[in-house]
Amino acid sequence: MKKDKHTDLFESDRIGSAVLRLALPTIVSQLITTVYNLADTFFVGMTGDHTQLAALSIVFPTQLALTALGNLFGIGAGNCISKALGAKDPERARNASRFAIWYGGLVVFLLSLAVGFFETPFLHLLGSTAELNTPASAYLKWVVVLGALPAVFNMILANMIRGEGRSFHAGLGLSLGGVLNILLDPFFVLPFGLGWEIRGAAIATFLSNLATTLYFAILYLRIRKTSVISFTPRLLRAARETGADVLFTGVPSALQTMLSAVSNLALNSLMIGYGAEAEAAIGVTKKIDAIPFGLITGLSQGAAPLIAYHRGAGNREKMKKTLRMAMCYCVGLGLTVLALVEGLAPWLVAVFAGGNETVCTYGTGFLRLHCIAVPFAAVTYMLVSFFQAAGAKLRAFILSIIRKGLIDIPLMFLMNTVFPMYGIVACQPITDCLSTFSGILLYFFWNRAQRKKQA
Repeated sequence: MKKDKHTDLFESDRIGSAVLRLALPTIVSQLITTVYNLADTFFVGMTGDHTQLAALSIVFPTQLALTALGNLFGIGAGNCISKALGAKDPERARNASRFAIWYGGLVVFLLSLAVGFFETPFLHLLGSTAELNTPASAYLKWVVVLGALPAVFNMILANMIRGEGRSFHAGLGLSLGGVLNILLDPFFVLPFGLGWEIRGAAIATFLSNLATTLYFAILYLRIRKTSVISFTPRLLRAARETGADVLFTGVPSALQTMLSAVSNLALNSLMIGYGAEAEAAIGVTKKIDAIPFGLITGLSQGAAPLIAYHRGAGNREKMKKTLRMAMCYCVGLGLTVLALVEGLAPWLVAVFAGGNETVCTYGTGFLRLHCIAVPFAAVTYMLVSFFQAAGAKLRAFILSIIRKGLIDIPLMFLMNTVFPMYGIVACQPITDCLSTFSGILLYFFWNRAQRKKQA
């Protein structure tokens, strides 16, 4: 492997500048990815069929599950690559990439087959009804059964490319796919084009993911001489040595996303009791809400390679300084987005509600409640990323469980009995406030333990 200028920013750039250089392309790609998911909701909403909007909400947990797998292998491998580069061990970085590519691909392939063979019971598990089965099935086939492998493969590659300092290239690949989806949606969904409605939105997403995969394939051919990423299958036996490190590093992010999927299943099962319009409204809310959450995710994931690199180099002071700088950016971004969303909530919901007044009314209230969580979530996301990159895997694991699963799911059922419908949505800000407090405590004890080791 030749010397690569992209890794220079880990050592030569000022920390604030390095965080921004790594994070901004990630933020942009997260934003565009979120927008293209919103594009599906927007154009499907233009059909005026609230059952199709509700079907998008029903299938949404499966997209979160795919993201969880992408995070498990992608973030795990990306952090391992950064750490190995910091420790001047490129072979370990190559083994991490081989493990993520081949074993991650195998898991996703088997999952796709399982969903395809057991589609009907799977839809029932997601909370679908007889009214929603047909549109939900149309979306599921293209996005999960056929589209899971390229979608997850793109996430894995993007995280690994980011892990070796090429954040711009990673962000560009994901952004190109997002832009293509936005361009294809109206032609595939609306009557003036093919008029395939929700199935058209799914096909547009599938084709966009394939285009992104093609971009990464071309990029790899260009950078392979300077990159530590390796596709060599004959060395998989050696790659298994890094497998545990990849998986344990990626588990907290994967777990947080997977628990989000379970949380959404609970949310859907409770909300469907209030009718398809309430289900459509919460679906619109979750899609819009994904924008601020995507921004803070991009910032926290963008800072992680820098933290992991300094960990590999044994520089704990720079690790903590990176955290402080990234945390300031995260909280500032979270507060700004909160103010904007609270003010623009009625307009934002109306854009995606297809003219349905009930969906607009419900959605505005849901969105304003839900977005209170954003500044708190920004702190939690950043701390989870820090613990992963710093090797404090147990703390990252604990914080992920606290944020999703341990508190919010039981709280949803409790709040629904006290404040019907709106109480379900109010659970998120309550949960994120508690998880932020927990995360700060976990960091305090981690920092104290590190000081004792140095003493």
